[in-house]
Amino acid sequence: MKEISHFPQRNAKVILCRCAHNEGALFGMRTEEKNKIWVRTWAFKISEKKAKNEGWESEQFTSSLNPDTGYNGCPYCGSFGIAQCSCGKLFDFPPTKSNADEVTLKCPWCNTSNTYITTEAFDIQGGSY
Repeated sequence: MKEISHFPQRNAKVILCRCAHNEGALFGMRTEEKNKIWVRTWAFKISEKKAKNEGWESEQFTSSLNPDTGYNGCPYCGSFGIAQCSCGKLFDFPPTKSNADEVTLKCPWCNTSNTYITTEAFDIQGGSY
């Protein structure tokens, strides 16, 4: 007898991010595809070892990553802002006090300082820590 599920299938992934304000502490962001776009649904603290064991460093996709209703922000500092470094990794940052589209930030993954432009689309590619 075939079991029938009454729950809709969900396309969800976890991507890794670092907190730029808490010594680069690692956290996971659960993302889910809704109406053909990816949204951030939940963020949680995670150890490097656990993230590696789960294989989350290898996630790859290109999409927007807007926060969904109820998204809790960085579990260390509460930030909702996300930047992507030229190294390909994501990190959080607080909103700027002005409405400027550019801000200079230091990546907690590779320690490179760059000027970032606000965007909603990212090219996510996992890799080493």
